[in-house]
Amino acid sequence: MLFGSGCLSILGQSQRHLRLISTVELRRNRVASEKLTRFNHMLGVCSAAGDFHGAERILQRVVKSEVAPDTLSFALVVAASAEARDVVRAEMWLRRLSLTGYAAAACHPEVISSLMDAGASELARVAAQQEGSKDDGDDTAEQAAETRLSSLLHVLRKQNDLSEREVAAIRSLWEEVLQQHRSDGLVPSRRTLRAMLQVWSRCNRHDEIGALLKEMSSVGFGFRADSETFGILIDGASQGKDVAQAEAFFTQARESGVEPTLPMLNSLIKCCAAAADVASAKKWYHRIYSEGLTPNILSFNSFLGACGTAGYEQEAESVLQEMLTAQLRPDGYSYLALIKAHGHKSAKEAERWFSTALSARVNVDTGMFNAVLRAYVVHSDPWQVKRLYADMQRRRVPANAATFLSVAHAYAVEGEVSKAEDLIHASEEAGYTLGSEEFSCLLLAYSWKPQYRSHKAERLFREMICERKILPTSRMLRYLRFAMGEAPAEALIEELGVSVSEATSSTT
Repeated sequence: MLFGSGCLSILGQSQRHLRLISTVELRRNRVASEKLTRFNHMLGVCSAAGDFHGAERILQRVVKSEVAPDTLSFALVVAASAEARDVVRAEMWLRRLSLTGYAAAACHPEVISSLMDAGASELARVAAQQEGSKDDGDDTAEQAAETRLSSLLHVLRKQNDLSEREVAAIRSLWEEVLQQHRSDGLVPSRRTLRAMLQVWSRCNRHDEIGALLKEMSSVGFGFRADSETFGILIDGASQGKDVAQAEAFFTQARESGVEPTLPMLNSLIKCCAAAADVASAKKWYHRIYSEGLTPNILSFNSFLGACGTAGYEQEAESVLQEMLTAQLRPDGYSYLALIKAHGHKSAKEAERWFSTALSARVNVDTGMFNAVLRAYVVHSDPWQVKRLYADMQRRRVPANAATFLSVAHAYAVEGEVSKAEDLIHASEEAGYTLGSEEFSCLLLAYSWKPQYRSHKAERLFREMICERKILPTSRMLRYLRFAMGEAPAEALIEELGVSVSEATSSTT
């Protein structure tokens, strides 16, 4: 009996010891997971700000804290470099990761998205083709297929049109995902579904949308089009500025028995704002009240955005007053819309609202400065552009392509060629792709001093037509004639096969 009691006692102690070990292990794992979540949140902040130095320091802290970084951690570090327009550094990180067990970070949506925003579309496509994670030996074809599809959708998410090759690639990967999931009895992730619906919607691929919804409901995946589904479709149409299609999706939702939600109506107003359709924005704004819903700050800001884009300054001030009555505090986007609305008629009024935002202790950003700078450019006041840019530098607000273009234009109209060239060069060095407006600005600068800049104007025009494939505007052709002289300019235009009759008009 004593022997039996002793065995039972030892067995009980052993079980308690095992439970203690299990509890300690679970607690250790939980603490490590919470730490990694906090670190990844900090990495996300650095990534959004383009602070790759901060991201790399945080990654070092992760390792020193004896917390194992995951795929997201490395993806955010790569994305931070891409957001800072340091494509070379991002590529260096991708090469390092390809030699480790974290190769899946290359095709993470954060990486693909940031590379596309940085203009490194080719690198983004290469990254999207990387295989799935190899860090745990569970790299199944199923995971790779859905990951590759998700990455491809992120590459295409900002396009308003798809080539037949891109459509075929999506369909092929989708069939692969379906086949693999059917064999395992699982359903595709809702994230992948949302991404597909958004891409199809933005590119107006209505047949594909209908086929996808029908397929998902017919093969027993338990998928039913709900308010979230139609919200995604409306949001996709809004990104393409297609008000009619967004309204058609809303009508389809109502016919399917789906009750309107505030996010759906906010997306409709956002679509109207993108298209500068103030009348439709106002209609859907009032629809919020008629549906018994309460507008939030997104509702007001979307309506304000429509007024700002269209230049309806009185309507914008009225909406701002309604926002204050609803006891909502205007934010930077609210004041940005007011600055844009007034900037159509008066740059001074635009700057007055900028000062109002400062007085309200709103954190002024690059977009707000750019709106005032643009207003002074439109109203031909280069001195004020330079003054405001100096203030922007004094406040350490980062400049972007729109900033450089506005300030370069201020120097160009006064014939200060070198400074205009410096600013356009700074824009390109920062990772921005030069477009039609940048070339127009340089041609304007060269047109002031034809005896010195004729050769530069010719070289620039050749680059624009032959290498960049940019169609010239009628204004560009006029600047070219001023810079080179009528006869040499006409000879160059004829040599390059430029059709003067097809030259687009421009208000820049």
